[in-house]
Amino acid sequence: MSEIKKPFRNGGFLSELEVDIQALVEGLDAALSSNLKRVTFFISQRTHNYVLDLKPHGDEKIQALINQADLLRKMFNCCELHLFLGLNDNRCFKLARRAIISQLSWSEKTPTGKKRKETCIKCFEGTVVLQMYSVDGCLHRFCFSCMRKHIQEKLLTGMVVNCPHDGCTVQLIANSCKKFLLLNLVSLMSQPMEEAAIPIEERIYCPYPRCSTLMSKRDVLKCTKESFARAQGCRKCIGCQLYFCIDCEVPWHHNMSCSDYRRSNPNTVKSLAREKMWQQCKKCKIMVELVDGCYHISCWCGYEFCYKCRAVWKKRKPTCNCGDKRNNTRQ
Repeated sequence: MSEIKKPFRNGGFLSELEVDIQALVEGLDAALSSNLKRVTFFISQRTHNYVLDLKPHGDEKIQALINQADLLRKMFNCCELHLFLGLNDNRCFKLARRAIISQLSWSEKTPTGKKRKETCIKCFEGTVVLQMYSVDGCLHRFCFSCMRKHIQEKLLTGMVVNCPHDGCTVQLIANSCKKFLLLNLVSLMSQPMEEAAIPIEERIYCPYPRCSTLMSKRDVLKCTKESFARAQGCRKCIGCQLYFCIDCEVPWHHNMSCSDYRRSNPNTVKSLAREKMWQQCKKCKIMVELVDGCYHISCWCGYEFCYKCRAVWKKRKPTCNCGDKRNNTRQ
C-alpha cells in the first residue's frame, strides 16, 4: 500500500476531470514502475465516460491525458477500471489498507531460526505470530501491545471491554487475556462481567463510602454469620467485612429497629445522593458521581445518559437540551 502526492502544473485553471485523469496516469505509471502485472482502479463517473468509453474531449490537454492513460492500461496483463460508487475516499483507503494488511504474513530469519510474522491491523507493525491475540467470537487479531493499551484505556473509563476492531461488539473474555495482561488488570476486567451477571433485583451495594462493593443478596447472606442473619436485615459485606442493614441500605443500626431508624433518619440515602449530586444509572442502578467534565455519562454497563436530567443518549447524541457542557464544574 502506497500513497502518491505530486503537485499539478502551476498557473491556469484545472478542471476536476483533468485532475482525475492526471491522478489516474500517475497511478498507472507507479504501478508499472513497481512491476505489477495486474491492477484494479476505481474512478469517478466523469472520468469513466472518457477513459473507459474513450469518449473524445474538446480540450487538447485533457485528450492527451486520456490517450496516455489508455496507452498505460494496455501495458498490463490485466487492468480493470471500476466505477467509484460514492464512498468516502478516506474510507476506501482505510478499507483497502486493512484488507491488504490483514493478509500479510511472512517468514523471517532470526538467530534462533525462522519465525512467522504477521501485521497487526491496529498499529500496522510486523509482529511474531505467537505475540498476536485472536479475539474469541469474532477472530479479529491484534498484537499483545495494542490489546494491552486498548484494555487499559477501557478500564480507566469504566467501560465494558469489547474487541478493538471498529464496530465490533464482541466482549473480551478476561481469562483469555492472561497471556499478555497483568493479573491485577485481569481482575479489574473480570469485575464488570461478574457484576453484569447479577440480576438487578438481586444487587446490593455496601453502604460504607470506602467500600461500595456490589454484591448479590444471596452471596451476602452466605457471608453473614447465622446468628447475625437472624437479626432482621443484618448482613455482612463480602468486601470490607463490616455489617450493614440490607433493608435500610445503611451501616448496621445497633439496638435500633429499621422503623425507628427511618423515623430518626428519613431518606438517608436519597439525602446523601442529593447532597453529593449523584445520579443513578437507569439500567444497572449504580450510583454515579460527576466530578468534572461534560454531562455525557457512559456507564460501565454500556448505558449512556445525561447526568443533569438522566435522559438517555442515543447513537452518541443527547435526547435532551442540556447540552454537552456544564458551568458548575466541581473540583
